[in-house]
Amino acid sequence: MLRIEGTSIEQDCQRALKTIDLLLSECSKKLTQIYGRELIAEISCRMKTSESIVKKLKKKGYPITLDTAAKSLSDIAGVRIICCYQDDVYRIQKALYHVPELTILKEKDFIKRPKKSGYRSLHMITSVPIACASGIKNVRVEIQIRTVVMHLWAELEHEKCYKKQERKGDPIYRTLKLCAKLGCQLDTEMQNIRNTSSTAFNK
Repeated sequence: MLRIEGTSIEQDCQRALKTIDLLLSECSKKLTQIYGRELIAEISCRMKTSESIVKKLKKKGYPITLDTAAKSLSDIAGVRIICCYQDDVYRIQKALYHVPELTILKEKDFIKRPKKSGYRSLHMITSVPIACASGIKNVRVEIQIRTVVMHLWAELEHEKCYKKQERKGDPIYRTLKLCAKLGCQLDTEMQNIRNTSSTAFNK
């Protein structure tokens, strides 16, 4: 069984997560100064488990090895950014392009183009430099940016359907698809209310 715990790959990813956490904290402070309010409500870091890595390698038809995982998977290390409003997702996205130490490699916008399940989030594959024995090394980290509403839905969907691989035939799946539409409407309405209720929020 493949195990990432205690390996050099895990150590590199942990260093990358610490680095990116500091970069995002500084980015958050700058955004607060610009907009006069906190755009980022929460930043959380996580490492993909060995079980999840094996599952993804199998799904892609790749060899189940640590070397393959390190070369082929871009989300072993991940960061999640939670904000309140949908337009703040794109403000944060734009700000990340101006973080000198961060290189944006790839993006997937599941807000403008949601998954069939109803999942919405902005994914950015980034590269972060870390110091190691051999010198400077670039480690990939996936950043997910989503609203509180998107996050609540994604957590519930992950618990009820994703892990169990339950799909179209299950009534919970159909209900979650409806909730996804309602969540999208809620995000839009709350953003509209914010934009019209106070000029301070409309910077």
